[in-house]
Amino acid sequence: MVDYREAMEFARHLAWHTGRQLLKAFGEIKATHKADGTLVTQADVDADRIIAKTLRSRYPDHGIVSEELSTVYQGEPYVWVVDPLDGTANFSWGLPIWSVAIALLHQGYPVVGVVHLPVLGQTFYAARGEGAFLEGRSLRLNPPTTFTADHLYTACTRTMRRYRFRVAAKPRILGSAAYNLALVAQGVAVAGMELTPKVWDVAASWILVEEAGGVIGCPDGESHFPLQPGVDLNARPVTTAAAVSPALYETFIASRQRL
Repeated sequence: MVDYREAMEFARHLAWHTGRQLLKAFGEIKATHKADGTLVTQADVDADRIIAKTLRSRYPDHGIVSEELSTVYQGEPYVWVVDPLDGTANFSWGLPIWSVAIALLHQGYPVVGVVHLPVLGQTFYAARGEGAFLEGRSLRLNPPTTFTADHLYTACTRTMRRYRFRVAAKPRILGSAAYNLALVAQGVAVAGMELTPKVWDVAASWILVEEAGGVIGCPDGESHFPLQPGVDLNARPVTTAAAVSPALYETFIASRQRL
């Protein structure tokens, strides 16, 4: 049986260490396109290897699913889901919003999540039943009852090209899915949507939002969880949305207008 708090602390330190390594190449490496059209740098691959080696040393019986090295879940009871560098375009151009995202799943569902932003010096972390935190501060949402013009919501570029949201809040496109959703857990954004994320883009933030008292799900039917074994998860993007309360989640989803 894995101690979730212990695993959370381990993942937090691993994300911090990985971030330090990535900072050495920040803004110095140009990205190239992978076969699926997403971006990658050598720093992504190197970071993925650092994380995988460390995880295998500490948890040899656990599986690992990651964006760059292993995209098929083999069905292990415990599996780590890793995005070594979420926000590759930002990273390669020297924009400071990018993250290291590490999650632990048990029986296919997130139980630990860490989202670390090295340049901003922020680490979000959560464990099932232990709460969500940002730099030692407990995250517990006190949601508003409705959207107002003072509120923010996050989205990816693809989302904003597909939909207009008929809510009063202002949109923000920040370039990192993990961070976009972590901001909902923090209450900085009252809602957010990612149109085509892979599981490693959202797994860590999923448990963050849940433990902070928010709502996160896949509004168009198919879901990331439970994680399906034997499937190439790189070929399985699933629209994901989050909000600070069930009422705002439903309002946000219903407000979508196809462009």
